[in-house]
Amino acid sequence: MSWQDHSGKRRSARARVLDMNGTGALVKTSTELVPGSYVYVLAKDFGLMGGALVRHCDAGLFSYRLGLQFSGTLTTRL
Repeated sequence: MSWQDHSGKRRSARARVLDMNGTGALVKTSTELVPGSYVYVLAKDFGLMGGALVRHCDAGLFSYRLGLQFSGTLTTRL
């Protein structure tokens, strides 16, 4: 996934999908993101891409769980 930080710099992080449905996903990543952040998601294993809003970010021991709400229908990656 990728996003712009508060200074406008493009950032990216790998994330593992824990659960996904038609409206959102729960992912595990090493990067903390503030709820309300907008991210671009590229799910290579599923062949999908699109935008999502971070709804919650829960800290774990060495990672974060992000609840993402898709901003629209994900599109098929060619």
